Amino acid sequence: MIRKTTLLIAFLAQAGLLSAQKFNFKNFSVGEGLTQSEIYAICEDKDGHLWLGTNGGGVIRYDGFRFKGYREEEGLKSNFVTALSIDHMENLWVGTDAGLCKFNGTGFVYIDDESGPRNSKITALLKDFENNLWIGTADSGIYKYDGTCFRQPGISAHLPAKQVNCLFEDSRRNIWIGTSRGAVKYANQNTIVYSRNEGLPSNLVNDIAEDDHGSLWFATSNSGVSCLKDSVFINYNQYDGLGSNTVFTVYNDRAGSIWFGTSNGVTRFDGLLFRTFGERYGLANNVVVSIHKDFTNNMWFGTSGGGLSRLDNERFVHYLGESDRMGKSVYSVIQSPNGNMIFGTSSGGITIFNGRNYRLLNRYNGFTSSKVRVLHFSSDSSLWIGTGDEGAFKYNRQGFRHYPANKGLVSNAITAITSDTAGNIWFASPDSGICILDKKNSEFHKIKNIKGIAGNTVYSLAPDLTGNIWAGYSNGSLVKLSYVCNDSLPGEIYFSEVGLGTVKNSIRTVITDCMNNVIAGTAGGGLYIYNGSKFVQITRKDGLSSDNIYLLIFDSNKNLWAGSEMGLDRITFGEDFTVAELKHYGINEGFKSVEVYRNSCCMDKEGNLWFGTVNGATIYNPAEDIPVNILPRLSLTGIKLFFDDIKNTPYADTLTGLYQLPLHLELPHNKNSLTFEFTGIYHRNPGAVRYKIMLEGSDNNWSPPTNRQEVTYAGLMPGDYTFKVIACNEDGRWTVQPVTFSFTILAPFWQAWWFRVLVILVFLLIFWLIVYSRIRKIKLKNKIENEKLEMEKNIIELEQEAARLQMNPHFIFNSLNSIQGFISTSDTSQAKHYLAKFARLMRMVLENSREELIPLENEVEILENYLRLEKLNANDRFDYTIKIDDEINSDQVEIPPMMIQPFVENAIIHGLRKKEEKGLVEISFRRAGRWLMVEIKDNGIGRAQSQINKPSAGKHKSTGMSVTAKRLEQLEKQSGSKTGIQITDLTDDNGAARGTAVELTIPVEAWIT
Repeated sequence: MIRKTTLLIAFLAQAGLLSAQKFNFKNFSVGEGLTQSEIYAICEDKDGHLWLGTNGGGVIRYDGFRFKGYREEEGLKSNFVTALSIDHMENLWVGTDAGLCKFNGTGFVYIDDESGPRNSKITALLKDFENNLWIGTADSGIYKYDGTCFRQPGISAHLPAKQVNCLFEDSRRNIWIGTSRGAVKYANQNTIVYSRNEGLPSNLVNDIAEDDHGSLWFATSNSGVSCLKDSVFINYNQYDGLGSNTVFTVYNDRAGSIWFGTSNGVTRFDGLLFRTFGERYGLANNVVVSIHKDFTNNMWFGTSGGGLSRLDNERFVHYLGESDRMGKSVYSVIQSPNGNMIFGTSSGGITIFNGRNYRLLNRYNGFTSSKVRVLHFSSDSSLWIGTGDEGAFKYNRQGFRHYPANKGLVSNAITAITSDTAGNIWFASPDSGICILDKKNSEFHKIKNIKGIAGNTVYSLAPDLTGNIWAGYSNGSLVKLSYVCNDSLPGEIYFSEVGLGTVKNSIRTVITDCMNNVIAGTAGGGLYIYNGSKFVQITRKDGLSSDNIYLLIFDSNKNLWAGSEMGLDRITFGEDFTVAELKHYGINEGFKSVEVYRNSCCMDKEGNLWFGTVNGATIYNPAEDIPVNILPRLSLTGIKLFFDDIKNTPYADTLTGLYQLPLHLELPHNKNSLTFEFTGIYHRNPGAVRYKIMLEGSDNNWSPPTNRQEVTYAGLMPGDYTFKVIACNEDGRWTVQPVTFSFTILAPFWQAWWFRVLVILVFLLIFWLIVYSRIRKIKLKNKIENEKLEMEKNIIELEQEAARLQMNPHFIFNSLNSIQGFISTSDTSQAKHYLAKFARLMRMVLENSREELIPLENEVEILENYLRLEKLNANDRFDYTIKIDDEINSDQVEIPPMMIQPFVENAIIHGLRKKEEKGLVEISFRRAGRWLMVEIKDNGIGRAQSQINKPSAGKHKSTGMSVTAKRLEQLEKQSGSKTGIQITDLTDDNGAARGTAVELTIPVEAWIT
């Protein structure tokens, strides 16, 4: 047995190999599409493209998926590119060792201006605050381009050396120039030179940058970096933490850190400490000559010989296996109470990691070299170790103790170890079931061949809050076990099985949550969550990346992490275990090892998650996993007509933009198969970008999300179309404004209007020729028919005129009768008043009698005058109302004149004159489709009583109703619309007469303007 002191020495030893810590670097070189592996310059355009300047490979454009190279064949003056800059007009300027070039959308144009740098080697480019372009050269100082012409500013003559290494504009709008003989500050036409005499560590200044506090940083050759703060230089070198004293570039990431590209890796300074990342941390090459931060906050490092490196963030850090201290595969992981991490790896034994060094304990230390599959700390801080073929080990203050199968352990192969609330230790095996080590008597109690459970293969054990242990079997059985013992009797084991239903998937891992729910991860069946009464299943249909679950763990925010051969899935639950959010972590998200081992995970004291994988251990730091609101920058990158690029066809007019797309596109009807290519640039996680597309004019709904970057529309019909595409980032946030492209498919000539007109004309000509021989006969027949129709029309008009002439005397006769009544009663004053009103009424009647149709408002005015006369004649024994619906425009609706008056007269004479009480006449006008509905209603004695009283009417003869009926019949013939008169006797609840209602139907639609 190994003594405690021996193990403590192993745990606390500081000697050993430094960690092979790997950060989330992704490297690109010639094999990934670069044309050359020395990246001397990096810049980014508004669409998110990265532009790379190489030392012999020309310029490279990167969109997150593909690299495209531009060389001398595309117009570059030289393939040796030393500087890049994008001006305020989004023009790309390229400095080469043979002069200055400008990108025009398809290629590069050499700037051959006599007043410019011409054939000089360009070393630096700067766009200043006023949108001037400053050009630094290797042998002729500085040039300035204001958008129209080049010139050499006055500062160029005062430089300490003609070799300009860098250009920089600070926040105060001062221009800084790094030369081979110091740094120069150009402010307000004044020049200040800083060299070693002023405190710089070296006169050879390679680069200059400003930090967030306004201090200036200078990168030098062979002498480290210097910070100019409050007019004092503070110098740093490799002894302070720089990767090397040779510093090529300095960059402010605007997030609180300054980065230095050195000859021995890239160094980050956070204001307190320097930290260097080199090849052993995942960087492509130790010589870093250019640095850039993209719009998604990734850091990019151009190296000399290793290509390009991208550093996402530090949410995942990888600890790769070492041959002599830590195996490549990590089967188990746990944190000790003192904070050290303990791994069971493919090297055998256990590896202790103190944050800096690895230490391996195996048979050479008196332990074991067997593969350690399980690690577990019991409540008394004892470490339990389960191996693949040598049983279990326990380590505590008394040292190690071995528990093999021949001393009571269930098997020498251990798949799971846990402890219950009583302190009993539970062991699971792949072939012999489960056993319990009783804490009180230190005896083993085996559980195997449980009735109703086929097999003894158990992969996982998990305690719940009530002291039960849940076991997951290979046949899909989920079994709840409890061990009860007292001081005098042997312990008893109780169990109950909870099957997963009809799907019998092997259970690989089991855990419980804070609400005592049980979660089981299966082989092929996804997740099963048991709440004590029912199961909820979660599979790929719900968003899981795989249904093969190897490990489960909850983080400090109660998110469930599920590990599989596809990486990690983080699940946030809603009510009743609905999936509120599911986020996948794989290679693109920084989880490089991807495949995890069964139950190889733990959460450390800081809330970080550790995972054992097929390629080392990986730590997840939730503080570094900051959700981003940055959206992909979406571009339409190409259009193909059938299989040809649209710009190579005769149908594209003016080409525009980086991808040279047509400004307008009109295609013949038979050129109707288009392929649209697009890309959403999102450097943080390019593979997570999804797209939705729509072709307005063909469909009106967005497509389901897809990761495809092209779509083809074949057989488009003639019409106008607009193609639209939107994109989302890894968190499912979609771009608001779609990228669009409009185009037209022209109709074939036989669908053109002129062709249709021509066809119609030809058809008419043929038709005319065919029937020409019969035209004379038809003409004769038509002439007879027309004469007959004209005659009928004249007859109808004469009949209507006669009816109107008959109507007018009738009305005049009745009115004169009323005046005669006043004269006979010697009421001359009333007779004069009545005669005046009658004269006005007669003038209106005579004026309107000449017209076939009059406005409704004129008819209403005649009725009002007539009713006033009758009311006056009747000594105010009745009232009247006239109502016109709001939807009727009475000055535009026209009806025949004097059409309604006879019915009003009948209501007064036959309905109201013999009524003892005061009478009422109600006239209403309403619209009913094409007809005007007129209702004349009185509350008189009714038609039956009127017939009884008719002999007493004297010589009065009423012909108004019969004349009106005849006029309506004539109107129906003339208009072709139905007319009518409907008379209704009104009665009360007892059946007694209470008046009469007359409804006229008059067609008016043809007369409404």
